[in-house]
Amino acid sequence: MLAIQVKKTGGPEVLGVVELKKPAPGPGQALIRVEAIGVNYADCIVRMGLYASAKEYVGWPITPGFEVAGKVAAVGAGVADLAEGAAVLAVTRFGGYATHVTAAREHVRPVPAGLSIPEAAGTGCGQRRKACIGERPSAIATTSERPG
Repeated sequence: MLAIQVKKTGGPEVLGVVELKKPAPGPGQALIRVEAIGVNYADCIVRMGLYASAKEYVGWPITPGFEVAGKVAAVGAGVADLAEGAAVLAVTRFGGYATHVTAAREHVRPVPAGLSIPEAAGTGCGQRRKACIGERPSAIATTSERPG
């Protein structure tokens, strides 16, 4: 799989594409084939080396990314309610800037009706509650609603 990885702290120039082994879902996890990611301030803080838990939980090199949307590729033992191919959004503890990521089942939700996969990934930390319960976040503009 491909991932964007940070090998040293710095500006956007430290982001690099690497090939990694595709993860397998463990018990209670889903493997998501990522189609879109949310990018937020925390991702920038990780890249700059200022996010303490990045150092504590993952270390370096690190693949940033907390919010993803895509399709279920596989599920681990104990996950019976997610079907392969289902459109989902998820929050992760790092690793979202990749073609595949695992997430705990309790952090995976169906893409709400009326949202595309990119919109679901872009709902952001402030809109996560609305995205997970199925309301259309007011901050999302569809292509037809965007100026220009």
